Amino acid sequence: MTSINYVLIVAAAILLIAIIAGGIRGFIKTFFAAFSVAIALFVAVQTGPYLGKVLQHTPMYTMISGQIEEKLDTYSETQAEKVSQQIEEINQYPLPQYLKDALIENNNNQIYEALGVSQFNQYVASYMACLVLNAVSFLIVFLLAFILLKVIEAGLDLISKLPVLHGINVLGGVVCGMIHGMIILWILCIVITVFAWTGPGQWISAQINANPLLSFLYGHNFLLSALTNMGKMLF
Repeated sequence: MTSINYVLIVAAAILLIAIIAGGIRGFIKTFFAAFSVAIALFVAVQTGPYLGKVLQHTPMYTMISGQIEEKLDTYSETQAEKVSQQIEEINQYPLPQYLKDALIENNNNQIYEALGVSQFNQYVASYMACLVLNAVSFLIVFLLAFILLKVIEAGLDLISKLPVLHGINVLGGVVCGMIHGMIILWILCIVITVFAWTGPGQWISAQINANPLLSFLYGHNFLLSALTNMGKMLF
């Protein structure tokens, strides 16, 4: 019997609610809501990595990498030496496939040197710690930018001054609502990444890997692509 994919249900519900809300609120209000989120995302993607680099030199980095390395010991009693063994071990991790592919792609001497590690488990733990801190930095900057934009929007009272386009108001609201919903799901993917090595995070990752639509959504997330860019994280 096929098990129920609760993550898929939640994702579909979020998208459906965003679409319905967009139709009710109309094009103008929904567009401005989505536009504010998009601007905040742009700011977070551009400036988040700088905060991430700062956090890499704090006790948070050591704590996160240490906890992940302890979990890695449960997957293998000895360090995997051959690349084929390392790939096999990575594929056993309870992570979304996109993160597994990123770990495999960056498993090279240049990244080892940049991370200051010499062993495979150290690489995985350090890479994931950098990714987690990068994701946390992104979320912090995003929230601050979004709140600031909302304050400016309320102060200028822009929405009430714009004419309502009755003919396309509902249809435009639905389209903008769908875009807004997708952005929300992308942001939630970042939150999932932060908790990827925790019990709930591993359960959600398993649900994502079990469904092609969720895997596609997670793997085709431009926000996640920016976060896993090792050039921005390390250099």
